Amino acid sequence: MHSVLPASELSLPPKAASYVALGYLRGLVEYVRLRELPLAPLLAAMQVAEADLERADRYIPGHLQDGVFAAAQALTGDCNIGLHAGQAMHPGNLGPLSALLLACSRAGELFDLHAQFGPLVSNCAWAEYERREDGVRLTMHRADPASGFGRHMVEFNLAGWWTLARWIGGPQL
Repeated sequence: MHSVLPASELSLPPKAASYVALGYLRGLVEYVRLRELPLAPLLAAMQVAEADLERADRYIPGHLQDGVFAAAQALTGDCNIGLHAGQAMHPGNLGPLSALLLACSRAGELFDLHAQFGPLVSNCAWAEYERREDGVRLTMHRADPASGFGRHMVEFNLAGWWTLARWIGGPQL
C-alpha cells in the first residue's frame, strides 16, 4: 500500500516562476551515475540533496538548467551530454505525465497529451504539434523569449521527446 503525503508536504510547481520537475533530469543523473562519477557537482548545480532525486514532487527553478548541463559536461567530458542523456530517457522521467502518456492508444493522443499536460514537467517551454500530410511537426516555444536555452538543454529535450515518443508510440513514430 502506498502512503499519501499530506498536502502540506507536497512540493507543487510554483505558480509564476519557471520550473522543471527534478524527475525530468533523472536521465541526466543516471548518465553521470553509470560512469561512476561523483554526483555532488551536479546536485550543487540543481541545488538539491541526493534524497530529493527520488521524490516525484520536487521541482527546480528553470534558470538552473543550463548550469546543470554545464556541470554534467564538466564531470563527464562529454561535449554532447544533452543528446546522450536525452537518448537514455524513459517514461518514468515524466512523473505524473508518464501515466497519461502510457495510456495512449494512438499517436495523436500522445501529441495532444504532451501539448496539454507538459506543464506537469516544466513550464519553461511548450509544445505545439502540426499534423501534416508527411507527418507531424513539433515546434517548441520558450515561455520567456528573453531567456535562452543552451544547446545541451535543447538537445536533451528533443532527443528525450523523440526517445519517449518511440518508447510509448512504437517504432512507427
